[in-house]
Amino acid sequence: MRDLAITGGCLCGAVRYESSAEPLAVRTCWCRLCQYLGAGSATVNLCFPSEAVTFTGKLADHVGIADSGNVMHRGFCSTCGTPVTSTAESRPHLIFIRAGTLDETSIAAPQATIWTSAAPEWACFDESFQLSRNNRRRWLDFCRRRYGAPGRIRTCDPKLRRLVLYPTELRAPIRTA
Repeated sequence: MRDLAITGGCLCGAVRYESSAEPLAVRTCWCRLCQYLGAGSATVNLCFPSEAVTFTGKLADHVGIADSGNVMHRGFCSTCGTPVTSTAESRPHLIFIRAGTLDETSIAAPQATIWTSAAPEWACFDESFQLSRNNRRRWLDFCRRRYGAPGRIRTCDPKLRRLVLYPTELRAPIRTA
């Protein structure tokens, strides 16, 4: 448990927030809307109880329908455009904060990845994360087909930006493009 509040804000500093609670969950999202927000990649989002987060400054609101069908409100700074929040009308008790807006980003280690079925072919997933709705098996099957991997898939190597495979016949990893 942290002794200090969790704080953050937008790029220009016009919007600031503080949470008196720990995040309930941290996850990456590959839904198509998050790919727009994340410049083509997934977003990393921390879920907090809504009542625990307070804001200074004004967030602009963009309303849209998520891939899930939920009506979503996406809060962003009207001065610099930084995406800061997402809330769903169906879950008003929760607010999602974009990890990149945290003052201390090290607390935002994801625990799960959702909407993997909407991810582009080049996306890498950490196999240790919980992946949403049976998409993990689909992702691993896809990797086996794409890379001809007969063995166990370890993960994506972020330094090499390649998938690391551990074939059953070898002890050393094979790096594939």
